[in-house]
Amino acid sequence: MFDVPPPNEVRGIVTYRETTLLRCATAEELRKDPDSRVRPTVRLRKEGGRWVVSHEHHSFPARD
Repeated sequence: MFDVPPPNEVRGIVTYRETTLLRCATAEELRKDPDSRVRPTVRLRKEGGRWVVSHEHHSFPARD
């Protein structure tokens, strides 16, 4: 189950945080831990005047 926001222009750190932390879990897992998030990291490179994704990685933030 993914709760992915629609594509949009992101400006500012608050908006960035709101749009880059995805929810990824079963419905039961989300009921137990609704703040569980996945953090995507994307590397871009410019090819022929266009930006393209050259690497993508997803991770879960560390928990104490």
